[in-house]
Amino acid sequence: MGNATANQPDRGYLGIRGNAAWIDLDAFQCIIKISGEGSLEFLNHHLPGKLFYLHPYSAAKTVVLDDDLKIVDLVEVINMESYYLLVGSRSSREKVMRLLDPAGFDVVLADLGAERSLVSVEGPYAWRAVQKAFGSDILGLGIHSAMEVEGNAFGKVILVRSGCSGEYGYQIISARDRKEQVLAQLNRDEPVPPLALDDLALVALETRMPLFGYSIHEGDCPFENELRYMLDFFKEDSRFQQSLKTIANQPGRSVIGFKAGEPVAPASAVTLAGRTIGQVRVSGYSHAMGSHFGYALLEAGCAYPCGDGRDVVLLAGAARITTLSSPLLTTLSTSVIKE
Repeated sequence: MGNATANQPDRGYLGIRGNAAWIDLDAFQCIIKISGEGSLEFLNHHLPGKLFYLHPYSAAKTVVLDDDLKIVDLVEVINMESYYLLVGSRSSREKVMRLLDPAGFDVVLADLGAERSLVSVEGPYAWRAVQKAFGSDILGLGIHSAMEVEGNAFGKVILVRSGCSGEYGYQIISARDRKEQVLAQLNRDEPVPPLALDDLALVALETRMPLFGYSIHEGDCPFENELRYMLDFFKEDSRFQQSLKTIANQPGRSVIGFKAGEPVAPASAVTLAGRTIGQVRVSGYSHAMGSHFGYALLEAGCAYPCGDGRDVVLLAGAARITTLSSPLLTTLSTSVIKE
């Protein structure tokens, strides 16, 4: 996976890890506009996330679920005060539009794919690249916050401090016919290297940032993938309210992180003392960690929470793997195997 190999990381990967890099997400993500007096009620009903208190010019990540509580897409909802934007995956757009049924709500849904463009600037110094391009006001932009900036060179853009690889990222939403001017503005004072999607996905995996189509797939369970923080179990008037509480209390499978001294093939069986207890979901090579790594989905009851202090020898295929905790996994994740 990725263009950064075990032998030589590419320029985009090095940029996102040590400086900044940009990526054009138009082919990967879509933007849906929700407007009308019933917009918040509509979103609160159809999405299981914590949206009711989403104040103007702020954003929240959540999931789109089907009636079986399986993931259809990972999305970000942005409150632009007079309307909302929903940023999701292009591959799931049609299914998401079908599930977000506007019947009974005073809302209008519009696919902005032909009108808007999305560029993301990622990396620990993304703030500096964005500040040079769009002004020092962005330095006060908090995580998961948005602002509008206008300039003669690039028109009006929406800046959202919410990247795909960690809190340092910024999404730039512009008119589609102004994208080249936006990129020129971004590279005006100091060139910012472009980033391949596979390299972005690699860093997202390294930092345990969920990315649809890589660590998260259609049909996955949000609980198995430790996405509880994207869900609101207590809000009213949600079609998921009761069913989420029911499934949340049931024992389920767990995703763990691991590293290995040799390549591990996706879909390899994970075994403990000769017994198959799970399967590798995704794997790759991390220059930041200096090893092969990946995620595996384990059977219910096979994992303890991080910090439990236990660890055992596991095999993924023929490779010996070691379970990982932070920074690969959050403190809410499971990473230690039961003997």
